[in-house]
Amino acid sequence: MSLSGNPGTSSSPVHLGSMNGPMKSFGEIAKAWLADVERTRRPKTLQAYEIALEKFCEVVPEARDRFVVRADLLSFLDKRSDSSSVLSANRDLKALKACLNWAWTNELPHPQVPLKRLLLPTPARRDVTLAAEEIDRVLQAAQFDTPVLVVLRVCHATGFRLGEAINLTWSDVNVGEGSIAVTAKPWWQPKTGAAIRTVFAPDLVAWLPRYRETLRFRG
Repeated sequence: MSLSGNPGTSSSPVHLGSMNGPMKSFGEIAKAWLADVERTRRPKTLQAYEIALEKFCEVVPEARDRFVVRADLLSFLDKRSDSSSVLSANRDLKALKACLNWAWTNELPHPQVPLKRLLLPTPARRDVTLAAEEIDRVLQAAQFDTPVLVVLRVCHATGFRLGEAINLTWSDVNVGEGSIAVTAKPWWQPKTGAAIRTVFAPDLVAWLPRYRETLRFRG
């Protein structure tokens, strides 16, 4: 994260114990926060925090050298909502709020900032549920692209996310019970603990061994 005032450069994390005297700016607090949460957050989450803080400092560059006020957060939210979705703007703002709450919890000298009623209203989600005949047409169209067909059938039968489906292994399939499970892998982790689950899908599980027989490599 470039909080040094030089865009494009990377600042090394500043740990709480390495500060000379009390922190005097949001920039210093942000560095310390990132260094602290690095121990407990997933790399993708940490990266999202870093991007949010960097974007904030692009909109409010003075925050590198002073504390922030509510007007700074409102200005950032206004600029972010102009260039991205409401969900992305709110997600970035939540990272800033988490940083400030961390500072106050650790009794760091950042003045209190009113954080209520900052998030933008989220637009209602459009219903994109496919009808049964539409699903049949999609599966039919994928008949000649077997890898795509497998992923579509898995997602349709289980409700798994795309990342969950493409990271399944044969050991996740229980033919005897007619079930298929999302499990953590050395190369991949589910989004949340609740995502680790087993789903009963007998028709899919009965079809998968037949698909496996068509593979050259069946590992």
